[in-house]
Amino acid sequence: MAIAVIIPLYNGAKWIRETLDSVFAQRLKPEEVIVVDDGSTDGSPELIKSYPGVRFLVKDSAIKKGGTASRNFGLSHTRAERVAFLDQDDLWHPEHLALLNETLERHPEVSAAVAQMRPFQDGSDVRYDLSDVGVETFDPWEFYPMHGLGCAPATALFRRKALEEAGGWPEEHSGMSDYSLWLRLSSRTQMVRLRAWTVAHRRHGQSNFIQLRQRDLWRYLRLGLRVTDEALAYRSSFLKNEEEKRTLTRRSLLAHDQYNLVEAFAKGDMQATQEFIRRQEKKLENEEETYVSNTLFRLANLIRDAESDYLKLLKHWPKEARRTREAMLRILIEDRPGATFYLKYYFGHPCQISRLKVLFSALLNKFSVKEEFWKERKSGRYLRMNHAKS
Repeated sequence: MAIAVIIPLYNGAKWIRETLDSVFAQRLKPEEVIVVDDGSTDGSPELIKSYPGVRFLVKDSAIKKGGTASRNFGLSHTRAERVAFLDQDDLWHPEHLALLNETLERHPEVSAAVAQMRPFQDGSDVRYDLSDVGVETFDPWEFYPMHGLGCAPATALFRRKALEEAGGWPEEHSGMSDYSLWLRLSSRTQMVRLRAWTVAHRRHGQSNFIQLRQRDLWRYLRLGLRVTDEALAYRSSFLKNEEEKRTLTRRSLLAHDQYNLVEAFAKGDMQATQEFIRRQEKKLENEEETYVSNTLFRLANLIRDAESDYLKLLKHWPKEARRTREAMLRILIEDRPGATFYLKYYFGHPCQISRLKVLFSALLNKFSVKEEFWKERKSGRYLRMNHAKS
C-alpha cells in the first residue's frame, strides 16, 4: 500500500535535514516524500534540493499561509492511499511508519493509527520507547473537551479516503487544527493508538504553537472554545443517543466555565472566580475520578499560562467545592518540584485532617512515579537514539 509523507516548510533550515534523514531511515520506505514550501527565506529550499527522493512544491501565494494549508496543498498533489504528515522540526523512529502501517492492515475498520509522542528540548537527546508495541482504542471524545491528547500531525498514518471525507485539515482552526481533525475524524470512524513512543516532538522558541500561546493567550483559549463547540455540532449530526448528547453538551459548557474562571481570576475578580468554581463542581459531580483529574489538570495549565498564582486560587477556592479542590491540590503537588509549595499551602491554611490526607496521598504518588522512572531508566528500557546530522 503506497504511503506519502508530507512536510510543510517555512524557514526550517536549522532542522529540516535531521527531519528528512529520519524519514529516509524508515524501515518501510514511503513511495513519496513531498515538502511544501511556504515562502522560506533562510535557504532551506536549497537544502531540500540536495535530496533526490524529495518532491519539492512551492505553495501558490493565493493559498492561505501556514502549516495547515500546506498539509492540504501537499495532500492534493498525491494520490497515495495512505498519508503521513511530519513537521519540519519533528523526528520519527525508523520503525514508525512500519508499525502504523501494520496496524492499519490488522484493523481495516479504523481510519487512522496514531503513535505516542515524546517531547524533547532542541539540542538534547531524543528518547523513544518500543518496549510495548500493542494497540489500544483512541477516542478523542473520551476526555472532551480537553485539548491535551498528546498527539501532533506527526503521530498519525491516515487512510486517505477517511481524511478527505472529514474535510482534510481545518484551515480555519490554525493552531488547533490537529485537535479539530481528531474530533471530526473520530465522529465518523474509529481510531487506534500504538503504545510505542515513535515520535519525537522538538520544543523550541520558534514553534508556531508556542508563539501563538505566548502572543495572545486569550485568543488561543477562545479558539479552543470555538473548536470544541463546532466539533460538538458536527458530532451531534451523527449521534442518536440523547444521553450522550447531554453529557457532551454539559462538558462543552464546562470548558466555557473554565475559560471564564481563568479570565476572572486573572482580572482579580474573586467573586466571579468562586462562582465559576462552584459551577465546575456541579458539572463534574457525576463524572468519574479520571475525568475530574484531567479537567483540573487542564485548569492548572490554564492558570500557569495566564501567569497567575496557584496558591491564591486555592486560598479562594469555595469550601463546598471540596472534590475539585482536592483534585486540584493533588495535581499541583505532583506537578511542582520541591517542598516549598507544600509548606506554603499547609502553613498558610488551617491544617485540616482531610488536607493532610490529600498531601500524603499526592506525595506518595509523586515519589512512586519517580522511583518507577529511575528503575526503568536503570534497566535500559528506554531506547536513546541520536539522529545523524548531515
